[in-house]
Amino acid sequence: MKPVRVLLAIDSLRAGGAERQFAELVRRLDPERVRASVLLTTGGGPLLDLVPADRLETTVVLQKHGPLDLPRLALAVRREIARLRPDVVHAWLWQTSVLAALALAGTTRANGPRFVVGQRVAYDRMFAEDGLAGWVRRPFTAYRDRRADLVLVNARLLERRLAARLPGGSTRVRWIPNGIDVERVRPRETPMEHDLCAIGRLAPQKGFDVLLEALAILSRPDARVPRLAVAGDGPMRESLVRRAAELGLVDRVDFLGFVGDPLDRISRARALVLPSRYEGSPNAVLEAMALARPVVASAVDGVLDLVRDGETGFLVPPEDPRALAEAIARLLADPQRAEEMGRTGRARAERAFSIGGIVEAYARVYETLAASGAEADRSVFRTTW
Repeated sequence: MKPVRVLLAIDSLRAGGAERQFAELVRRLDPERVRASVLLTTGGGPLLDLVPADRLETTVVLQKHGPLDLPRLALAVRREIARLRPDVVHAWLWQTSVLAALALAGTTRANGPRFVVGQRVAYDRMFAEDGLAGWVRRPFTAYRDRRADLVLVNARLLERRLAARLPGGSTRVRWIPNGIDVERVRPRETPMEHDLCAIGRLAPQKGFDVLLEALAILSRPDARVPRLAVAGDGPMRESLVRRAAELGLVDRVDFLGFVGDPLDRISRARALVLPSRYEGSPNAVLEAMALARPVVASAVDGVLDLVRDGETGFLVPPEDPRALAEAIARLLADPQRAEEMGRTGRARAERAFSIGGIVEAYARVYETLAASGAEADRSVFRTTW
């Protein structure tokens, strides 16, 4: 049986959570079953080093562009699809998935590849933060979703939302969570430098402002305020540093900026805290679980698939600093229970989120889609655009 030809497309391979999952998937797909090609629509990135050059053809279509370049970029993507003639196109993230949908305009299941969308987060909150740009994105998203044969998501809650909205319902949406290499990521013997670690882009989505307010609530004269390490950078850095000073937390919060080894940083804290307003399936939580660290997190989206409240950590309502403060205090007050939660989280990561099982799920999706379109006439892709 010939391997399925799959074109995996994404904006770039910068150091982001979705990009890391993408690179791990490409690296681990069995070439005897899936012949993968990679299409990068805006540029490369450090994670490109994870992609095996001997089995992949990597193409950067256009490195710099603006809104007026959308037709040109979609046409470039269409030409690459025509040249590579894949059985399946799997496009990740909003921009690249919309470009792929536009590139496949005029094709059908009978004369083109099967089209899979990879959606990593709920768009309603993201579009609301984008203002006018978010409203412009909505019709493109609707067109993309109509064109897709399948939408793959990494959060069960998102799966249910899309299944209720899309024509075809649950037959066109499937949940595949993020995965973690539990053989590589193991508990480490490292000195404890902080009580808490928070990792992510310093942007409104991640809720670091809520975390600072929670620490301020814990700042009583008779109490020890937890020490927090914040690893990451972004547009809110300056305002967060200023707010920490206003709350009297300068000596309790270390803003570390971008860190090359987040695993080392997590292992040097007693727990991971994730105060996000919305999420997909956060890699930081999986990494903490694999490192046997408990997690205090907002009860949102894909976090609900990962953290078991009271077993592997604590879940709290988003944007509720008092509830977050209480959960942090409860966890740190009982080190023995915290260690037990960490061990339980490690076992759960091994059982449910090992990267090998996740890659297998993707491979089966590709094989099933390719088999359903095996008799398709792809003559449309012999045309030169």
